[in-house]
Amino acid sequence: MINFPLNKQLTRKEYVILTGKEIKNYSIEKLIGKPIKFSLRKMNTIGSRSFFVKSISTENKEINAIKINTRCNIQKYTNGILIRFNYSNKISVIPVNNNDIIKIKLQRGKEKITPSLFSLFNLLIKLNVPIRYARYLAWKKYEYQISETTLLLEFNDVKMKLITNGYNYENQLSFIDSLNSKLNVFENLFELLWLQSNNGTESIENISILLHEVSKNTNNPKKTILKHFKILIDKDIIRLVKNQSSIFVFTEKGRKIKTINNIEELTNHYHYSSLRNF
Repeated sequence: MINFPLNKQLTRKEYVILTGKEIKNYSIEKLIGKPIKFSLRKMNTIGSRSFFVKSISTENKEINAIKINTRCNIQKYTNGILIRFNYSNKISVIPVNNNDIIKIKLQRGKEKITPSLFSLFNLLIKLNVPIRYARYLAWKKYEYQISETTLLLEFNDVKMKLITNGYNYENQLSFIDSLNSKLNVFENLFELLWLQSNNGTESIENISILLHEVSKNTNNPKKTILKHFKILIDKDIIRLVKNQSSIFVFTEKGRKIKTINNIEELTNHYHYSSLRNF
């Protein structure tokens, strides 16, 4: 554990695990804002259920030292998230700014549905009751089985794989979606560029207006949108027209992109260095 003086101020590029008094004494609010409060009127979700650490990949030694199967959850803040870990009742946290989050993706487990012929579960299915409700009335364990729900979390050079009970997928989806509202920059940016270029066949003008629109759509500052736009240029997805100061076109590689997954593959392992050096 790195020991910083108690008046140390956290910055976006310092991702360390905070424990004990560090959690209270560090200026977490300057990094990720204030905790989102529950509103009875909005009925908003402010945090996740418990997950367990399945794997971690990073060059950060402190974060890499987090033990597998450590219990954790995510709390929503105004400008980011707080990942809270609990191992043998020892609490530690990592505050992550929204601008540093690359991916938060919830994956549903694989279902195996084999209802007994005369079971209540089978009857409910025939009555078109949604599986997510009918499964609780399955008499036998083999009638309904689902593997773990997986949460893929990536920020800066850190990749985490977290798991929870497969039954938790639906009740976690709205919370994860609320976090992703700030993370679909590439998808929204590419879609508007594609439409502006008539499906990649024409030049793109008025870039400043387009970036402002993406900023508004994704609730991200324009500086963040510019950083993502630069990645598309550096990865040869779009390019500046020669002898033109603000007119762009899709490259041959860019015109071959069909889905958002293609963009993620092209920009994978590139976000951290590009976003920091812009």
